[in-house]
Amino acid sequence: MKTAVLTIVMVLATLGLRAQEQDQFLDILKQEMNKKEARESLINSAYWQSANQFLQKFAHTGVGIIQTFDTRYEGVKGSPYLFPEWQKGAVIVSGMDQAMPLLLNYDCVNGQLLVRMEDGEPSSLSPSHINAFMIEDSEAPEGYAYFVSDLGPKGEKIYFQVLYNEESVLYKLPVKHFKAADYQKAYSPNRRYDEFVSDIQYFIKKGDGQPEKVKTNAKAVAGMFADKAPEIEGFIKKNKLKLKTDEELTQVVSYYDSL
Repeated sequence: MKTAVLTIVMVLATLGLRAQEQDQFLDILKQEMNKKEARESLINSAYWQSANQFLQKFAHTGVGIIQTFDTRYEGVKGSPYLFPEWQKGAVIVSGMDQAMPLLLNYDCVNGQLLVRMEDGEPSSLSPSHINAFMIEDSEAPEGYAYFVSDLGPKGEKIYFQVLYNEESVLYKLPVKHFKAADYQKAYSPNRRYDEFVSDIQYFIKKGDGQPEKVKTNAKAVAGMFADKAPEIEGFIKKNKLKLKTDEELTQVVSYYDSL
């Protein structure tokens, strides 16, 4: 396993992101993604020159690391990554007011943003050093997924995908777990291969509060909005929402903000 050290001169924020900051990051990333050179193929000399310069700015001892990965996942069903291939994207580093176009993927097992290096190997960027990133996603409504670095359940910085951002915020956390084959015991689940299993988690953030994990059922979601719980429960029932999709959860949070 190869490692290279990444340092970013910054003061780590002790508070989570505000909605206004997220909007600012989103605008910057959109501008970068809409540039002609960003829409074209990034696999060329100009890309590698700018990408290497970007990474080398922070390549001396200190706060964080960039680390490449081995091929231990070969032969396993599924993938630890969010996308099967590298995607065009852009990143905003903490302390900078511009975005850098890069080839990206996301490691759902370790919660790491991956950057494609010139030798084809992935390297990771810590959420402690990244404010936000955008990555092309053909299944997303606008053709991209937007992630920010915010406080996790234990107060650590982690990457959240932003689904809704107004007075309240709805986050999605794409997680995958590795499960080993288990079929030889009498009461085994008859899983005959190692695989990665998805575990999508959702978080709701109200005002300047910390993101809180929410179960995807009517009682739990209404409980997140205790001041308007009857209205939320009525809205869910009236619209026959199962709360198992991004869209339905977004509807509920948006409705709460409208009350």
